[in-house]
Amino acid sequence: MRLHGHQGIASKPTRSLPPDLSAGICCTHPDPALWDTDSSIALDRAKQRSAIEANARVSQAKAICRGCLVLAACLEDALVAEGDQPGSMRHGVRGGMDRYERATMPRPPVPHIEHGTGGGEQQHYRLGILPVCESCRQAKQVKRYDYEAARRAS
Repeated sequence: MRLHGHQGIASKPTRSLPPDLSAGICCTHPDPALWDTDSSIALDRAKQRSAIEANARVSQAKAICRGCLVLAACLEDALVAEGDQPGSMRHGVRGGMDRYERATMPRPPVPHIEHGTGGGEQQHYRLGILPVCESCRQAKQVKRYDYEAARRAS
């Protein structure tokens, strides 16, 4: 899946991020590969020049990101999509940060739903995770049936 001119990891479909991330500067930039660049520290002289060039490209991508209207949504999308992956498993510049900077950011809380319980359906609506899953829908029907049966019995 291509996101913002770089290789991304699809985020979980339980979350929608306004505004539309396709409005990002990186999606219309003439050099989308700029966001593919990863900074690295050269350990030997042969790699030193390419590392300096890579770091310059990362700095350029970050500077462009700072003027983007969807910067915060892009960063949130990256943090959710990458989860707890170490910095070495992340890729490119997203949300104005390189992979190492994103690795040090705290993860946003993942909404928790107690699926298959009477309150699961309400949690779906409260968190905006729609449509309600079948197990929560059925649990709500059972809870409603039990409540009405108890009311009729008394």
